[in-house]
Amino acid sequence: MTAQDFMAEHIVRMGHSMAHFVGSTQPDMLNWKKDLGDGKSTRTALEVTAECVQANFYFASLLRGEDGDRPAEPNFSSPGDAQRQIVESAKVLADAVRNLSDEDMDREFIHRVRGPILGKVLMMGAYRNMAYHSGQINLIQSLGGDTEFHLPPTWIGWELPETER
Repeated sequence: MTAQDFMAEHIVRMGHSMAHFVGSTQPDMLNWKKDLGDGKSTRTALEVTAECVQANFYFASLLRGEDGDRPAEPNFSSPGDAQRQIVESAKVLADAVRNLSDEDMDREFIHRVRGPILGKVLMMGAYRNMAYHSGQINLIQSLGGDTEFHLPPTWIGWELPETER
């Protein structure tokens, strides 16, 4: 297994995990946000999921050598739609990672905000973003009174079914 294949599998796995966390969040907490005063607030579970969908597609376009225009932030018609889109975007990113050559790992890719980033760092970026925001969704669940850890099924077994890669 190559490093690219390994990372791609974990990107898809994290996409499924994030979808699981969205699905296990109480419906009334999906759009909840804490008022921080002065017109500021935290973001909702669906807002951070939308950011991750957008980031996955953006990072995939960079890794494919495209111009790097950031895609529009998605709108979700339902929690199920958010789950579908995060998994779909993770699969698109995973495909871009799988297609990286070994030489691409040390190649500089140009991020529109952060400038040059090595391929081996860039391929981790959206994964880290999904992991970070999955934790935020877990915190939102806790703040809503749900203290159970909703273990994603992708964390129990190692192999993802072929149809889910």
